[in-house]
Amino acid sequence: MEDVYSICLIPAQEDEKYLSDIIKDLCEKHRVPTFVPHITIYGDIKVDFDKLRNTTENSMRGISSFTVRPDGINHSDVFFKTVFIDIRRSKILKSLHKKLREELIQYKDFILDPHISLIYKNIPTKERVRIVRNLTIKKKYTINQVAIFTPKNKQRGWYDVARWEICYRKKFG
Repeated sequence: MEDVYSICLIPAQEDEKYLSDIIKDLCEKHRVPTFVPHITIYGDIKVDFDKLRNTTENSMRGISSFTVRPDGINHSDVFFKTVFIDIRRSKILKSLHKKLREELIQYKDFILDPHISLIYKNIPTKERVRIVRNLTIKKKYTINQVAIFTPKNKQRGWYDVARWEICYRKKFG
């Protein structure tokens, strides 16, 4: 049986720590699990893991670290975009997504919507607005890794953030 996976881009160590500190602070205040900061480049796909890993490695071949820039902080009533940093659609993000899509569309189409979530929880609008107003973010982030995530809780899937597992992680280059 095939599991569900998401391919994610991970910030370099300094930016990962910076974002993890924000995530940890928000998650502790709201009593929810923390998670690794990431940009989902292709997500929620049922496919054989070896096929996905090979596709990921081939798509990332020749890529070195690159910079992404935020378009601001936003929020929504969607669980997976509670409070998040909108990431500008750069040429490199579009190119990576296109390479993955060419190989994976037969399993699932995934629309690129680059962002870095800062918390996953159903929070009332007033509180989300307050969070956004009180956050400040850096003007750019270095991305230097790719990872494949899977939810280990088969019943709750991605909603059980505490049970997400990174089953593959590799630095570029």
